[in-house]
Amino acid sequence: MHLPTQRPWLISPLDPTFCPPYLSTPIHTLHNFLWTHRLFAFLQKCAPYELASEVLENLVDSIEEEDRKRDEEGEKRREGLRVVDFGSGSSSSGGRESGRTVLAVERKINQHRQSSSKQPIRFLLTHPDLPSSSSSSSSHSLPTSSSSSTISYLPESVDARQATINNKAIRDHRHIRTFFSTFHQFGEESARRVIVDAFGSAEAMCIFELQQSDLASLIMVFLLAPLSWLLTPFQRPTWTTLFFTYIIPLIPLLLVLDGIMKVYRSRSIPHFLHLANLASLNFHLEGGKPEEDIDWKWEYGKKRHTWSLGTMVWVVGRRDRRNDRRGGGEGSESDSDSDSDLGMEAGVEELL
Repeated sequence: MHLPTQRPWLISPLDPTFCPPYLSTPIHTLHNFLWTHRLFAFLQKCAPYELASEVLENLVDSIEEEDRKRDEEGEKRREGLRVVDFGSGSSSSGGRESGRTVLAVERKINQHRQSSSKQPIRFLLTHPDLPSSSSSSSSHSLPTSSSSSTISYLPESVDARQATINNKAIRDHRHIRTFFSTFHQFGEESARRVIVDAFGSAEAMCIFELQQSDLASLIMVFLLAPLSWLLTPFQRPTWTTLFFTYIIPLIPLLLVLDGIMKVYRSRSIPHFLHLANLASLNFHLEGGKPEEDIDWKWEYGKKRHTWSLGTMVWVVGRRDRRNDRRGGGEGSESDSDSDSDLGMEAGVEELL
């Protein structure tokens, strides 16, 4: 299934302008449950968040290794990294639920770093100010405290297209930007501006999606309805949720319709690389210049999270400070390992 790059932008059935929280919140809760749990041992080797954690941790380790080499060469010591997530409160109400995926990723990465005697990575959670959303920032509530000392929150909405300009807490710290199943919510123009803004101050950006614009993802979407009937009792449902799941099944219906919209909006890897090239051109034409005149390199790949149809797509852009730069490549869909720095099957693309 190859959808055109400039396809019409359709409104999500979960848009807060007409989908009330008592319908949308259980759906976002289920989305996070699917990200953070291994449901069927015979179908899943691990939960999807563990695959994303591996990519993100390998990226952090790779950047820190480059920093150590620069320190050995006598260059100025650089500030430690933090991760800024743009989407921790993407639901119309219940940002705490939407942030559970990131909290699971943070916990896994920092537990592994602690066992390896490494300093923990700090995570800053935000919720996006989406151009398609007419809801106020108060409807995107985020928790303001956490039991983890490595987690902090921004209570106000953040426009990922202008985060460098408008948010000092993001701009003044060396960071990696992450998007867990949220990048598809941006239209073509907004997505390009998000990448342009990352060029200005971010060390890297990571995009993770659990679906593609293909038939396999579409089949997986239609399996969500019976899955919701199985999983809802484990979500601490309200009586309203139970009523609209089993008596009048609006929640399973909206879950499927939202999944179809995600498949429709999802970008293929060539589509995303095209968008990144446009963003790079835009950045230089506007006179933009990061703190160092350094090119960006893009790595990308796919990892199966559910046999035999479920695939996680990841795209990572990062500043390339190495002298031994490699030529461009194409992404691999096989299950074999590659020489990617991020430890998964991958392709490499460099933007000059």
